[in-house]
Amino acid sequence: LACPRRYFLEREARAEPRRSSAAVFGSVIHALAEHAARDGVGREEALAWLDDVWDSLPFAAAWLSESERVEAELAVTRLMNWFDAHATADVVGTEVPFAVAVEVDGVEVKVRGTVDRLERLPSGALRVIDFKSSRFVPTAASVAAHEQLGAYQLAVEAGAFAAVAPGATTSAGGELVFLRAGDDVLPKTLGQEPLRARPHLTDDPDELRHPTWVHHRLGLACATLR
Repeated sequence: LACPRRYFLEREARAEPRRSSAAVFGSVIHALAEHAARDGVGREEALAWLDDVWDSLPFAAAWLSESERVEAELAVTRLMNWFDAHATADVVGTEVPFAVAVEVDGVEVKVRGTVDRLERLPSGALRVIDFKSSRFVPTAASVAAHEQLGAYQLAVEAGAFAAVAPGATTSAGGELVFLRAGDDVLPKTLGQEPLRARPHLTDDPDELRHPTWVHHRLGLACATLR
């Protein structure tokens, strides 16, 4: 553990600070998304699961719990409808952890994370899906440079998901699914092109000397941490 004292305070002594309502909301929606994808539950069962856990969630005030509950039901409806629309997708995993080493500027960098949903296309390429529960929705242009999706794509290209998709090292791009945005039926979605289709985003010479824009961003992050 990086900090045993913090672990003791937060977990053993139950002294962790109260999480924001947005963090609580996000945790519930992500858990529900994994449960629904794994067990194939429908909307009514998902809402029943929400009923079971909602009163135990640590909201700061009753009115906030009530307000977020309305939002949560709408998010669940959008999520279930999105699942229905993607019923034929070849889902190779949900909440898939990964850790892979990539070379950046001559240095080995370990990239770790957890992918919400990983789909395999008929071509064998893998598409990364990330569910978002925040109210903020970025522009389509900014999603092209979305670093989290980019890191996931790089992980695919580096063979990080061999355990669930042996031999798959081609990314089919990524998609952000905004469960608090959209209409009353489906969530708003924004996509990121595959790294192989668009390896660079600018004409910046420093970016162009890297294999992809993601390598460039990782290099900048590593330089900041040194």
